[in-house]
Amino acid sequence: MIQIYDNVFDYEYCAHAWRMATNSFFSLGWQDTDKLGGSEYVNLHSVYSEKDVKQLMLLEKLEASPLQGHIEGKELKTCVVNLTVPGQTFFPHIHPNADVVLFYVGLEWKREWAGETLFYSKDNKQLEMSIEYVPNRVVYHEGDYPHAVRPATFHAPFFRFTIVAIFNSNRESVPYQTAQWVIDD
Repeated sequence: MIQIYDNVFDYEYCAHAWRMATNSFFSLGWQDTDKLGGSEYVNLHSVYSEKDVKQLMLLEKLEASPLQGHIEGKELKTCVVNLTVPGQTFFPHIHPNADVVLFYVGLEWKREWAGETLFYSKDNKQLEMSIEYVPNRVVYHEGDYPHAVRPATFHAPFFRFTIVAIFNSNRESVPYQTAQWVIDD
């Protein structure tokens, strides 16, 4: 299941989250896995501590939102800020046995700057959905959907930030298949 929610939070909270994201301490690589890509692909992320999560107030805000039913009774495994810059390479990946909440933290973003989240079929052979990066959009998805980021264009004047909250799930994950870019006829 993949669901999209727009205008979930008020502007004051969005500005608070933006300030936290832009002032985070970033590390090279992806927190999701160290197996994607290689050293030639530079990506940045910031793993939030329990203190950071409390300061962000994301759990309280989600519990008071239409997403409440998706996270009720689930434990937060990790909260990460992913920072993407124009021209990066991204790989499809999954979050086994997890439910994922993506919060598009930007205060401003234009469609022509790209940056969509791409969802692939569970066998990773077909693009099934492209979700536009829209400020104050929250996307909920089951973690066994292979997904990746479409890089922003070089015209985007600043970074694309996404706060990712990953929750434990009681579902059993579907085995993930590695990328197969050859189209079967």
